[in-house]
Amino acid sequence: PAVSLAFAIFRRDQFPVNRLFAYWGAQLIGAVIAGVVVLILFNPFIDRFEMENGIVRGELGSQRSAMAFGEYFPNPGMFDSAAFSVSPLHAFAVEAFGTAILAFVIFALTERRNAGIPTNGMVPFFIGFTVAALISLFAPITQAGWNPARDFGPRIVSWLAGWGDIAIPGPEGGFWVYILGPLIGAPLGALLFKLVIEPGLPGGKPEPVQIARSKYE
Repeated sequence: PAVSLAFAIFRRDQFPVNRLFAYWGAQLIGAVIAGVVVLILFNPFIDRFEMENGIVRGELGSQRSAMAFGEYFPNPGMFDSAAFSVSPLHAFAVEAFGTAILAFVIFALTERRNAGIPTNGMVPFFIGFTVAALISLFAPITQAGWNPARDFGPRIVSWLAGWGDIAIPGPEGGFWVYILGPLIGAPLGALLFKLVIEPGLPGGKPEPVQIARSKYE
């Protein structure tokens, strides 16, 4: 949804705005289905993990098992949230910043006038590498969502599967971080590309003509 929004704003010739909500709906439905598949396949293992670690599903601390579906801050697999706190605003900034970087890279790699892009077959690799690099940097803080559908779809499934308030609204009511952060960050990253890189591309915004002043003026 975040990158789709950025394309709908800044590349309407490639992605008309009237397609946006259909894409958002399809992305969310796909994410919900993925969450259901995870629940069906892995619920026995999640139950065992909860039993062995004294986790009561739906109570504070059960984000350690709910993280199989949605993201949490700080990363429950790395930090005890009671001892290490990340504020919703901090998490929001991380999600917006990471998604902005991702959108900037995607716009650069899919710009037809960019003579420096790799061959078409390598573009997905570089986008995937960017995602992997961002995850390696920011996963300890927010689990590196970058995708509202990827988080919210499975989060709905976990809410229905017994995690309740731990899923939605989440500890500190922070589920919105993974929706608004990427939705704001992606257009900002695309805007940065439009302002900084695009003017220097062939056919970009022309440089102002410098007219020499007459010595008689």
